[in-house]
Amino acid sequence: GLRGDPRRKHIVFWSVALLVTLLWSLGSATPFYRIPYALVPGTKYFRAPATIFFVGTLAIALLVATGTERFLQLRVSRKYLIGWTIGGLVIALLASAGVLSSIAESFADERLVDRIAANHSALILGAWRSLAFILLVLGLWFALTRGKVSIKAAALALVALTAVDLWTVEHMYWMFMPPGKVIYASDATVDALAKEPQPGRVFAFQMRQVPQRDVFLSGDALMTHRIRLAHGYHGNEIGRYDVLIGENSGLDQLLNPNVLQLTNTQYLLTNIPELPFIQGTTLMNGPVLNASGDTVYLFRLAKPNPYSWVTPVAVKAPDDQVLATILNPRFELTRAALFDTSANVTVKQGVQSLPPALAITTTVRHYEPGKVQIDLSAPAPQGSSLVVSENYYPGWIATVDGKPARIGRADYTMIGVELPPGARSIELNFTSPTYEKGKMITWVAIALGFLMLGAGLWRDRRRLA
Repeated sequence: GLRGDPRRKHIVFWSVALLVTLLWSLGSATPFYRIPYALVPGTKYFRAPATIFFVGTLAIALLVATGTERFLQLRVSRKYLIGWTIGGLVIALLASAGVLSSIAESFADERLVDRIAANHSALILGAWRSLAFILLVLGLWFALTRGKVSIKAAALALVALTAVDLWTVEHMYWMFMPPGKVIYASDATVDALAKEPQPGRVFAFQMRQVPQRDVFLSGDALMTHRIRLAHGYHGNEIGRYDVLIGENSGLDQLLNPNVLQLTNTQYLLTNIPELPFIQGTTLMNGPVLNASGDTVYLFRLAKPNPYSWVTPVAVKAPDDQVLATILNPRFELTRAALFDTSANVTVKQGVQSLPPALAITTTVRHYEPGKVQIDLSAPAPQGSSLVVSENYYPGWIATVDGKPARIGRADYTMIGVELPPGARSIELNFTSPTYEKGKMITWVAIALGFLMLGAGLWRDRRRLA
């Protein structure tokens, strides 16, 4: 029994870990989630409570390994296996009688009741299938105890039974498709965008329904060609950027002229030949049949919407005022940089009217994720600032003509750099001490894990010797 098992503490620990992570992963479906939410630092930053079940899967793997050892060493009692068999039979009978579906309906959201009813036959099939695998394991145990199969054959049989059991469900989630180079193959519109010398974003959107999903218009396929998008899917989206483009209200701000400028949007990719509802567009390429089988058209916006621009003045204002101002199409973004009140930059006080926009233009000399080099066409005047179409995040640092410069959040979510008089060259780099520390801890943990694994193997060999 478990009481005399030398790994009793190990089994108890991982059993408790499995129970805790299971309850935790269920989130608000049980009251348990309130405990880790109140006690464990950082829980509120989880994208979803279910992410904790990575620990649960580790617990399952370790418990399965321990159980397999006990099974092969015939340290599992007959009563234990017969008990599982009876339990499996009871569950199968309850499923067939509709009891399990009734229980599920009593707990489920009203919107999901129809799905539960439709899934009733699958539930019955799954319950009897589970019982069948329990019976197969029971038969294997009897064969092992009577010497009909070797320990090695029994171990391989357990692996095969587990694989087949998992396959009966997981094969429904397997997707077979052509390789990425086929699905995301380039076309004339992609080639045209890739040849553009300066960074510019694309707003890709679908206007006409097509039989097959267009991964270029309703996905992030352009990113595979290193073409930047104004909108796309991301598992952890930046809240400020979502507010700016109106993510939660149907992207109702993304075609706002100021938002197009802030996001460096220069191109529109869609599947209709004309865009009468968007002013100032020129057909750049199309019609083109893309890799998804859709006919697409690439338009260029008349307004340049550069990657960065220099403003003659900088001011500080609260978020709500900044957002309302930049979303007003009458406000000229090139006339002022609106910094966050917490930004460590020097701004002009008591501004009553904005000076005219500067004639200075910017050129991106080098661009890669986390590193940008920008040149100005003329020396920056006193009090000017550079606004860059990148989401500000702690970790961005700036140098101007090789010297450290002050940086902060500008225009609600973008990067703003305070420019000293005469500035001509700006470099932005992203670095995160927190990430670097976390990476170091991860590598140390991996190294310690391998050392502990090696020590365990060495100790086991000595014990066997």
